[in-house]
Amino acid sequence: MENFLLSAGSIKKRYRLKKHYLKIKEVELDAISACDIVMPQSKKDKKLLIENSVPKEKIHVLTSYFHNMSLIKREQVNRDILFWDAMYRPENYEAAIWFIDNVMPLLVVTDVRFIVAENRITTFERNRNQSKSN
Repeated sequence: MENFLLSAGSIKKRYRLKKHYLKIKEVELDAISACDIVMPQSKKDKKLLIENSVPKEKIHVLTSYFHNMSLIKREQVNRDILFWDAMYRPENYEAAIWFIDNVMPLLVVTDVRFIVAENRITTFERNRNQSKSN
């Protein structure tokens, strides 16, 4: 962040960028804090979350092979599947489309929501529509 701010030019512009960055960080941390479970992808990210006041007991670091969630007490049981990734990348939106087309129809429970969370959702929608037309 510091290198980015230094390359921003004038002090006024650096101040505006830093203020904007801090606001985005605050909103992101508020959203994370509202979650029952927070699953970063590394111990380094867990440490950063703890340093930013996210309760340690909410944080469970993901592993790339298997993560046993059966011991975590859940306040509310719902049927949402959250897919969070950079949907402008083909390997991510293709995986989400594949899941929708190939796994969702096989689910026995039908009141399941597949939620795609990403800041460029229109890219996913465009790719999903292209996939349907092929």
